[in-house]
Amino acid sequence: MFFTHAAECHKFFTDNVNDNVLQIERVPELNSNHEEADTRLILHAQHACITHSKVTIRSPDTDVFILMLAHKTEIRSLLIFDTGSGNNRRLIDINKVYEQLGSRLCNALIGFHDFTGCDSTSSFHGKGKVTSLKALDDCPDLYESFARFGCCFTPDSALVNALEVFVCHLYKQLTMDRVDEARFKIFSLRKYADQMPFTKDALNKHIQRSVYQAAIWKNALNATVECPNITNHGWLVDDKGNVSIDWMDLPPAPDGILQNIECSCKKGCASNRCACVKANLSCTSLCKCIDCINGKENRDELSDSEEDSEGEEDSDNELCFPR
Repeated sequence: MFFTHAAECHKFFTDNVNDNVLQIERVPELNSNHEEADTRLILHAQHACITHSKVTIRSPDTDVFILMLAHKTEIRSLLIFDTGSGNNRRLIDINKVYEQLGSRLCNALIGFHDFTGCDSTSSFHGKGKVTSLKALDDCPDLYESFARFGCCFTPDSALVNALEVFVCHLYKQLTMDRVDEARFKIFSLRKYADQMPFTKDALNKHIQRSVYQAAIWKNALNATVECPNITNHGWLVDDKGNVSIDWMDLPPAPDGILQNIECSCKKGCASNRCACVKANLSCTSLCKCIDCINGKENRDELSDSEEDSEGEEDSDNELCFPR
């Protein structure tokens, strides 16, 4: 049995020569500074395949499944993913899945999964993995771009431009390659904000976070990974060490547009289901709402109660990932 604690790893075993006495020894090649168990599992799997022809990883996490597929060619043993629980528990042969999906997709999986939503990055509201994968199939040249995800911790301009094209396709704007233009076109069709892509400003922040996470995952087989400060990659850290998302530097739209948001709520505009409340604006005479409590005189009272209602509906129009 191998036991990891902090950065160290020890092996526990019995020695038949010494009457089955429990022995403990250090395993320096498995000493690691990985913060997540996800990547450490892959590191241990590679170590186990030196002496074992079959390696099984037990986990309920989709992220681990993606990592196993992405690193399959570097782990030579038969690799089995043991997941689920109870009657839904199953064993998945990673070798067969890799053969079925092909190397092109598996090489792009880390970048694609990070960018479209994982445990540490947000997804595009209303755009699941199936929809995102169809958009990728519409842009086959982008497989190579996603495969380059995580080669370093900072994205280059070519990758950013390629991802803008992908987002435009994701939102059915097939003739466009700039998200701000696609966003304006969708807005001109009088669509809601959660049906629009990110602004370029918010997209850049999202790309920074996604590439940062991908770089950590790409280095799963390296015991020591030197990660740059996350405050330069789309996150904020306060004086107490609490981490939050740095969503954007610029407002989502010009003030003139924001002030002309209107709603047609039938339940009093009491939660983030209301477009005006989402935008932190008071309802105006343009609105067609009923029994509204979001007038200017009620904004202070409503803001105090918003925290209690945020759990009912995602508060961010552009980024949300239901778990």
